[in-house]
Amino acid sequence: MRDLTSVSLGLNGTVNAKKSGSKHRFSAFSPTERLRIRIATVVAMISVCRRHGIMSHPGLLLIDAPTAEELAPEYVKLSLQTLYDAGATPGMQVIITSLEKEVWDIFPEGRIVTGPHKRELF
Repeated sequence: MRDLTSVSLGLNGTVNAKKSGSKHRFSAFSPTERLRIRIATVVAMISVCRRHGIMSHPGLLLIDAPTAEELAPEYVKLSLQTLYDAGATPGMQVIITSLEKEVWDIFPEGRIVTGPHKRELF
């Protein structure tokens, strides 16, 4: 995200973000930015909990079309790579749905489930 300085979570679940050094309301982010913050928050919370031996989350993330929210083409591969890397975290499984061609560059073919002609399942 461009110019994002920091993000912290309040105990009540609020997102306290700073963009270009000043406070930035969660609702002021674009739909794409809000989706990315939500995914990053969940992955970070699970990762930190795992490092501290807290196993209260099953470590399974199901994400439907993570790149569908007006994501600029230059960020598609980065977003998918980040999700693939998150799935490599011990105790974490990430399942996504996507029609992006970049999936084939990042995920091993044996990890991709497709229908005929490497297209939709249904």
